Amino acid sequence: MGERVYIRRNRKKGRKLRLLLKSLCLMAGCFFLLALLGKTVEEITRPAREKQGEFIPLQEAGNLAWLLADTAAQQGLVPDSLAENVLGTLKELDASQGGGYLTWQQAQAILSCFSDDGAGWSGGEYAKKERVLAGDWYGWFDEARKGYDPAGRIQDSRLTVLGVGADVRCSDGTPFAKDRIAAKEGERTLYADRLAMDSMRYRPLTVVERDGDNGIPLWDIEFETEYGDYDFEVALSGGRIVGADYEVDDEWLDRLGGSPVTADEAKAILQSKAPGVEAGDIALREEHSDGRLRYEGEAYGGGMKYEFELDAATGVIYDWNADLRE
Repeated sequence: MGERVYIRRNRKKGRKLRLLLKSLCLMAGCFFLLALLGKTVEEITRPAREKQGEFIPLQEAGNLAWLLADTAAQQGLVPDSLAENVLGTLKELDASQGGGYLTWQQAQAILSCFSDDGAGWSGGEYAKKERVLAGDWYGWFDEARKGYDPAGRIQDSRLTVLGVGADVRCSDGTPFAKDRIAAKEGERTLYADRLAMDSMRYRPLTVVERDGDNGIPLWDIEFETEYGDYDFEVALSGGRIVGADYEVDDEWLDRLGGSPVTADEAKAILQSKAPGVEAGDIALREEHSDGRLRYEGEAYGGGMKYEFELDAATGVIYDWNADLRE
């Protein structure tokens, strides 16, 4: 009987062991299914999170870092080579690693270009290949620009995008360059692809801008006269006028004097005022307002875009706008 009892007891132990193993397998299977479910939910929700701008695109993060470096260099705070180092680092990064979004490994490479090596980073902790949240990157950028841009040239501003690239046409019918934005606040250069998305249009956005056209440090000169207001943008280096905007009040057109001009003479007046503009670069059309003939149009030359209105009875340009083109 002792032997039989021994065998029965071992069989009971074997059944308990098998039940324990089955329970462990079942628990492991449940954990696996939960992990798989979590991953599936993550994959389903990620496109929506990306669309809402939760993660920052590599291109956008790189542009912000370069802007910071270049602005600091223009103020003599860092060597000119810093911006070049940032660009060199960006060229070496593989955009496909994070599906076009910035990974923490890439963020560390960019931050290492700066002398403080990202010491101002206040964002969360990430794994190497984990995507970086836009809020964390902009948090670092806002903190870093306190030291790299003490002059405050980089500012947050409001922008309402109306159209981008070939979707927009100039008054002469030519399409915008693919990196140009038509906004309620004026034309801009596109440095973040997100702004080209249809969901970004026709609503106020907060964007990062630097004063000066094409990053050129400027004197902004404004003054008033009895016959109109004037606004000029003059490059600090060289004194070139890279922007102008003025309008003469209608009541002063006859008082200022002048002689009637033809369309060809109007083009000659414009050429004398806009260096580098050829006659063929001027789009001119006749407009009649209050029984008065005027010439309106656009001209391009010398890296500038000009918009104007000229009074045919006096030859006076009474509305003038000039902007630097890239």
